[in-house]
Amino acid sequence: MVKIMENSDKQISLAEKRKFPRKECSVPIGYAVLDEDYMALIENISYGGVFIDAVTILDIGQEILLNIQLTEDTQPFTIIGEVAWHSPKGMGVKFKMGFDLSMLCGLD
Repeated sequence: MVKIMENSDKQISLAEKRKFPRKECSVPIGYAVLDEDYMALIENISYGGVFIDAVTILDIGQEILLNIQLTEDTQPFTIIGEVAWHSPKGMGVKFKMGFDLSMLCGLD
Protein backbone atom coordinates (compact mmCIF):
# COMPACT_ATOMS: atom_id res chain seq x y z
CA MET A 1 0.00 0.00 0.00
CA VAL A 2 1.22 3.51 -0.77
CA LYS A 3 1.78 5.81 2.18
CA ILE A 4 1.04 9.48 1.57
CA MET A 5 3.58 11.74 3.27
CA GLU A 6 2.80 15.05 4.96
CA ASN A 7 3.92 18.29 3.28
CA SER A 8 6.18 20.71 5.12
CA ASP A 9 5.45 24.46 5.04
CA LYS A 10 8.28 24.90 2.54
CA GLN A 11 6.84 22.25 0.21
CA ILE A 12 3.38 23.81 0.43
CA SER A 13 4.68 27.23 -0.63
CA LEU A 14 6.50 25.60 -3.58
CA ALA A 15 3.33 23.69 -4.47
CA GLU A 16 1.35 26.92 -4.61
CA LYS A 17 3.67 28.16 -7.38
CA ARG A 18 3.29 25.02 -9.51
CA LYS A 19 0.93 24.64 -12.44
CA PHE A 20 -0.52 21.38 -11.05
CA PRO A 21 -0.84 20.30 -7.41
CA ARG A 22 1.45 17.48 -6.33
CA LYS A 23 0.53 14.43 -4.32
CA GLU A 24 3.23 13.13 -2.00
CA CYS A 25 3.79 9.38 -2.16
CA SER A 26 6.36 6.64 -1.99
CA VAL A 27 5.93 4.39 -5.02
CA PRO A 28 8.52 2.19 -6.77
CA ILE A 29 9.04 3.07 -10.43
CA GLY A 30 10.82 1.45 -13.33
CA TYR A 31 12.16 3.65 -16.07
CA ALA A 32 14.08 3.04 -19.27
CA VAL A 33 16.35 5.05 -21.52
CA LEU A 34 17.52 3.43 -24.74
CA ASP A 35 18.52 -0.11 -23.68
CA GLU A 36 19.08 0.69 -19.99
CA ASP A 37 16.50 -0.13 -17.30
CA TYR A 38 16.48 1.51 -13.85
CA MET A 39 14.49 1.27 -10.62
CA ALA A 40 13.83 4.18 -8.28
CA LEU A 41 11.15 5.70 -6.05
CA ILE A 42 8.50 8.31 -6.87
CA GLU A 43 8.50 11.00 -4.19
CA ASN A 44 5.59 13.02 -5.58
CA ILE A 45 3.33 13.02 -8.61
CA SER A 46 1.03 15.49 -10.39
CA TYR A 47 -0.97 15.80 -13.58
CA GLY A 48 2.12 17.25 -15.28
CA GLY A 49 4.94 15.10 -13.95
CA VAL A 50 6.75 13.26 -11.22
CA PHE A 51 9.79 13.65 -8.98
CA ILE A 52 11.93 10.52 -8.93
CA ASP A 53 14.33 9.93 -6.03
CA ALA A 54 17.00 8.26 -8.15
CA VAL A 55 20.67 7.30 -7.95
CA THR A 56 21.12 7.50 -11.73
CA ILE A 57 20.39 11.08 -12.80
CA LEU A 58 19.71 11.64 -16.49
CA ASP A 59 20.41 14.71 -18.60
CA ILE A 60 17.85 17.48 -18.87
CA GLY A 61 15.82 16.96 -22.03
CA GLN A 62 16.38 13.18 -22.03
CA GLU A 63 13.21 11.31 -23.01
CA ILE A 64 12.42 8.33 -20.76
CA LEU A 65 9.80 5.61 -20.58
CA LEU A 66 8.16 5.35 -17.12
CA ASN A 67 6.49 2.18 -15.84
CA ILE A 68 4.28 2.99 -12.85
CA GLN A 69 2.06 0.86 -10.61
CA LEU A 70 0.57 3.09 -7.92
CA THR A 71 -0.81 0.33 -5.70
CA GLU A 72 -0.89 -3.46 -5.66
CA ASP A 73 -4.58 -3.24 -6.63
CA THR A 74 -4.11 -1.06 -9.72
CA GLN A 75 -2.88 -1.99 -13.15
CA PRO A 76 0.60 -0.77 -14.10
CA PHE A 77 0.78 1.81 -16.88
CA THR A 78 3.49 3.24 -19.09
CA ILE A 79 3.94 6.92 -19.90
CA ILE A 80 6.61 8.84 -21.80
CA GLY A 81 8.35 11.67 -19.98
CA GLU A 82 11.18 14.14 -20.36
CA VAL A 83 13.70 15.11 -17.68
CA ALA A 84 12.87 18.75 -16.86
CA TRP A 85 15.37 19.34 -14.03
CA HIS A 86 17.58 17.45 -11.62
CA SER A 87 19.31 17.76 -8.28
CA PRO A 88 21.73 15.54 -6.37
CA LYS A 89 18.70 13.74 -4.89
CA GLY A 90 16.82 12.95 -8.08
CA MET A 91 15.05 14.37 -11.10
CA GLY A 92 11.83 16.05 -12.11
CA VAL A 93 10.20 14.41 -15.10
CA LYS A 94 7.52 16.18 -17.16
CA PHE A 95 4.94 13.88 -18.72
CA LYS A 96 4.71 14.15 -22.50
CA MET A 97 0.94 13.64 -22.16
CA GLY A 98 -1.48 14.33 -19.33
CA PHE A 99 -1.80 12.09 -16.30
CA ASP A 100 -5.20 11.26 -14.82
CA LEU A 101 -5.00 12.26 -11.13
CA SER A 102 -8.15 10.23 -10.46
CA MET A 103 -5.80 7.24 -10.48
CA LEU A 104 -4.46 8.59 -7.16
CA CYS A 105 -7.83 8.52 -5.38
CA GLY A 106 -8.08 6.16 -2.46
CA LEU A 107 -4.38 6.05 -1.64
CA ASP A 108 -3.75 5.98 2.10
